[in-house]
Amino acid sequence: MTYRAGRWSRVVAPCSAVAALVAAVGACSLAMDMEPLQGGAPDEAPGGTCEGGEKRCDGRCVPTSDPASGCSAASCAPCEIAHGTPACVAGGCSVGACDPGFDDCNDRAADGCEVAVSSDQAHCGSCDNPCAEGLTCTDGACSDPNFVEEFWDDLNYSDLNDVNLIKNGWAVRTTPGKPGVSGATWDPYIVEFTPEHGNADNRVITVVASTEGYLGSSTRHTEVHTTDYRFLHGTYAARIYFLEAPETGPDTDSAVQSFFTFGPSAASDDPERGYGGMNAMYLPNGGMEQPVQTMRLTTRGISDPSAITSTSAVMAQGWHTIVVTASSATREITYSIDGVRVATHRDLPDLSVYPEAAMRLGFSLWFIDGELDTSDNTPRTYYQVMDWVYHAKDRILTRAEVELKVAELRKAEVTFKDTLP
Repeated sequence: MTYRAGRWSRVVAPCSAVAALVAAVGACSLAMDMEPLQGGAPDEAPGGTCEGGEKRCDGRCVPTSDPASGCSAASCAPCEIAHGTPACVAGGCSVGACDPGFDDCNDRAADGCEVAVSSDQAHCGSCDNPCAEGLTCTDGACSDPNFVEEFWDDLNYSDLNDVNLIKNGWAVRTTPGKPGVSGATWDPYIVEFTPEHGNADNRVITVVASTEGYLGSSTRHTEVHTTDYRFLHGTYAARIYFLEAPETGPDTDSAVQSFFTFGPSAASDDPERGYGGMNAMYLPNGGMEQPVQTMRLTTRGISDPSAITSTSAVMAQGWHTIVVTASSATREITYSIDGVRVATHRDLPDLSVYPEAAMRLGFSLWFIDGELDTSDNTPRTYYQVMDWVYHAKDRILTRAEVELKVAELRKAEVTFKDTLP
């Protein structure tokens, strides 16, 4: 026997080389050349032992109960759990935790987290929750496939005083505060309610930001948002016209054109406004440490001031369909532009960003504080145009599915629909 690289091995040797051993035992036994001992078994180096609670695997001492090197003193084979994370329990491999959307419903480590509870009819959302007849398991919840809790608005309003604007749950912001240039005015009277340019049969809402390069109240921002916190899991979509430059004047300010959700945030210094939520921001001149035009996608939890942020490639001025999804089953936030996913955000070990409480949704246009061009006092005005907005509660939809739904609603001449609880 010889000890090499942490393993005992047997070697072939001719009988003439082991005459003394032959004399002692009266025989010469041949063995396979360098045949290792059975793989996966703990080994022991000559003259060395491991501490209590440890074993030797591949020449090093490791904990006896460690999923990465077996959960018992008799094995070095790593534990593997399908769709989950292993753990050592009572000297054997067990399921420590399941990946989002999966669960261990038979308590057997051999097949891991074997059930996709995000879509399994017999185990919908959890192991003990079967869907009743006629219901479908979607995103971990049993639901009637023929009924959708949804919010749809064609944004077909005549002006700021249209009674249906308030009736349908919208408000135009007047309160000062973040985001934007410190001291700027949030001016409801410059929001525009007009026919779409080139399509008189379709009405749109336009949010506006204007400045002459002065800090304070002469710089104006606008925002239109829902009044109630009613939105959480599901799909959010909007058709938006993003403009690359102001209509007149220098194109040198860092403006933000935004489609967002937000909720009260314990981490915010302005609890009434909050910063928790999901935000798709178009920066036509860059800003926020972005040197050029970009789309900035940000997800922020309600209990932590930190956020996860991604940026996407430059897109052309014009109409774009923005789709944001929030899946309670996988705890994933996705952002798509014109059917192309550009970002996926998930909780991190030390940062939770998935929304935990109901939010508002809205649109806004504002200038980044500290990045306004104060060297030029020429008046300039920036615009962002909204055609429609749609939300499907607890359903994850693609752009094609959203646009099909919108086409059906418009064909039926439904300008507003709200079946949310």
